[in-house]
Amino acid sequence: MHDTGRHASPYPGLRPFASHEADLFFGRETHTDRLLEILKREHFLAIVGPSGSGKSSLMRAGLLPALEMGNLGSGTDWRIAVLRPGSEPMRSLASALLRPGVFGASLGSTPSSAPGRTTDLTAMVEAELRRGPLGLLHASAEALAPTNADGPRANLLVVVDQFEEIFTYAEADEEHADDSDLFVNLLLEARAVSDAHIYVVLTMRTDFLGNCVRFPLLPDAINRAQYLTPRLTRAEMELAIEGPAQVFGGSVDVALMTELINATRTNSDQLPVLQHALSRMWAIAAGRNPQAPHVGWDEAHEVGGLSGALDQHAEAVLRDVLGVIGEERIGLVESLFAAITERRGAADGGQDVRRPQRLARIAHACGLGADWQPLVPIVGAFSAPGVSLLQHGPELNSHSVIDLAHEALMRQWHRLARWVDAEARRRNDYLRWRDRALEHEHERAGLLEGVTLARAVEWLKGDPKLGDRGWRPTAAWASRYSPVAPETEFQRTTSFIELSTEAQQAREEQMRVAAEQQRRAVIQRATAAEDSARRARRQLLAMTAFALLVVALAFTATYFAVRARRSADQAAQAEARAQLAQAQAEESARRLDEQLARRETASPVTPTAGGAAPAAAATPSDPRPVPPPPPPSPTASRPVLVPDATTAAAAPTPVPGVEAEPAGAAPPGAVATAPPGTAPATDVTKPPGPRAGNESAVARLTLADLEKIMPASTVASRSAFLAPLNDAMVEFDINTQLRVGHFLGQVSFESGDLRYLQEQWGPTSAQRRYEPPAALASSLGNTEPGDGKKYLGRGIFQIVGRRNYTQLGQLLKLNLVDNPELAARPDVAARTAAAFWVQRGLSKLADADDVTGITRRISGGMLGLETRRRAVDRAKAVLLPAAP
Repeated sequence: MHDTGRHASPYPGLRPFASHEADLFFGRETHTDRLLEILKREHFLAIVGPSGSGKSSLMRAGLLPALEMGNLGSGTDWRIAVLRPGSEPMRSLASALLRPGVFGASLGSTPSSAPGRTTDLTAMVEAELRRGPLGLLHASAEALAPTNADGPRANLLVVVDQFEEIFTYAEADEEHADDSDLFVNLLLEARAVSDAHIYVVLTMRTDFLGNCVRFPLLPDAINRAQYLTPRLTRAEMELAIEGPAQVFGGSVDVALMTELINATRTNSDQLPVLQHALSRMWAIAAGRNPQAPHVGWDEAHEVGGLSGALDQHAEAVLRDVLGVIGEERIGLVESLFAAITERRGAADGGQDVRRPQRLARIAHACGLGADWQPLVPIVGAFSAPGVSLLQHGPELNSHSVIDLAHEALMRQWHRLARWVDAEARRRNDYLRWRDRALEHEHERAGLLEGVTLARAVEWLKGDPKLGDRGWRPTAAWASRYSPVAPETEFQRTTSFIELSTEAQQAREEQMRVAAEQQRRAVIQRATAAEDSARRARRQLLAMTAFALLVVALAFTATYFAVRARRSADQAAQAEARAQLAQAQAEESARRLDEQLARRETASPVTPTAGGAAPAAAATPSDPRPVPPPPPPSPTASRPVLVPDATTAAAAPTPVPGVEAEPAGAAPPGAVATAPPGTAPATDVTKPPGPRAGNESAVARLTLADLEKIMPASTVASRSAFLAPLNDAMVEFDINTQLRVGHFLGQVSFESGDLRYLQEQWGPTSAQRRYEPPAALASSLGNTEPGDGKKYLGRGIFQIVGRRNYTQLGQLLKLNLVDNPELAARPDVAARTAAAFWVQRGLSKLADADDVTGITRRISGGMLGLETRRRAVDRAKAVLLPAAP
């Protein structure tokens, strides 16, 4: 027999039930029978289940006592070797075989006597086991032989508890990790020989089942002999809670028992957490009434309930420990628990698992070197009777293996969960920096920079909030993750981080110097620009003054030129009048001479008394002289030539002092008409082309048209958009008055009369949805960080998102993806608006004069419908004027 001892409590707490506690193990009777059935048939049994399902307790307090009572039918002489594989499974098996009750008695060794001889025997047994797959058969043949020829042969049961340690230690690449293959083959070959009376039992977490495929023979064996530990039914839970209390003469409140059962249904650590809470409640109840303890609601509340009992208990023990060793040594407690726990990598499942370690090795990882004594009060407090959160075997010395009582402690003690998480991050960071340093040494990677370097420096300095009490990486700590040459790897890693820091500081200094130089250059350029601007202002003032002088001189010259021209005209007119007067006088004299000559010819003239000849008479009988002919009339007409060199009607001759009317001028009130056969004059204030009818082509817009259609627009915006809008409407067949009217009306509303061509970036709450991973960003095609701002709304109709920029850029043969700002340029904005118009089929709706339909397709609703309608009406009034 083994595991003898007294019962200190009806509930074992966090640890599993032991074999000697079988009388306290209730609710698993049918499960035990099923285990015996499989083991008898296969000589192999794999008890699997999630953490906290009671696998170890079922094996220890259910299966083992049943075997010793002969329930398997193979006798009652059982040599039971219980072990955990750890990092050296072959050594663990050899040590288990040498314990009293297994091979120890026949080999004459005990754990407490002759330690040197025990070590020698362990090495001998291990060497025998390593001889080959049949090593266990050879090593056990003599020990299991009957004491007499007719006696029965003893049975050997090898129980490998926590079999998943085979994977966790092997994957950590620790020394002796390759022993796992030999260890598994050794067990499977031994149980395969039916008359050898060797049986093998494994307990393993279900989340490690997939790892078993690395051993060729193990999956088939597990498939044939697997027992998936079931959850206890409500009736079985009532027995497990109430039965042990009744054995001790106590009881449990019925309502509390119901509440505990209900609470455990959703707790993955149901059984160990329940047993721990019950043990705490029982201790309080037994203190109040030793003769008949009753566990009730008061005890449940005092321990923190089912969900808080373990965390509250662990925190209380920690406070007691720190009261002894000092608050400043909490970092040592954290290092101890970090050394015996582990979070596996994501590729290996990411589970939180136990990692038992010898106390001497834990001290080395904590930076204590060979001095393990400072850890004794910590381990002692957490493994004390009534606490049992840690376990270390019968004695506590440097060779003691320290382990958690159950993995549930990592999940239920919140502080330990944070420690495990922090240690996982530290390990991952160290492995990342270690590998990067090695790559840099082989010139396959550069130094750390930026955020990566900052994180590495933070890791190297440890936790600044805790100061000396906090964790810092050391070579001893790193040896856990670098089993080969840990000092060298750790030194290479820290030197790499320091070298990266120095390089970063040098770069920052260079950048600072460059920034200072750039700042000075900017100042110099600004000063030079200011001086240049000052000179330009002076030059501008001088040029302005000169221009004003030139203008004044020009006005003066013009004034005197006009006066000179008028004086010349007046002189010319005076000369003309003088010449006319002279001509008239000469003509009068000639006529007088002719008359006198005729008179003399007709009758001689007798001089008068004054000696003067008498004037000629008009007739021979008329003695009066003939007067000279009157001068020509001032309004006498003379021929005038028109530009085609043909003679036109006589134009009046200018009269001095009277300005003649321009040729062809109509009198006031007359209606001007074109001469027959000539074309009517063209109105140059309006562009050519039709303005009425919906079937004719539309003339190009003018600035005056745009101003009437978009009254809020500026002169600059109208000038910038006039040609692009005309060209875009031609390019995309927006070519009738109704189409142009509707198009320009919608442009007026969407762009605020050509004033708003780009969305203002906040970002607002709506704009944040432009950025991935928001659903709106996905629908817009924004896949990269920053796409929301890069592809914000631009253009007249505000195209938004990488997808729309891509589609319209392909349509217009423009690279809008790399140059999204082009969409706000007037020529591109006009084309994108026209392309959008055609893509949405809006010309057809414009032909039907459907403002509502166009608005719905543009805005997805009726946003600003009446404002849009007024803008369209303005455009139509310009393009389709009412008939007179």
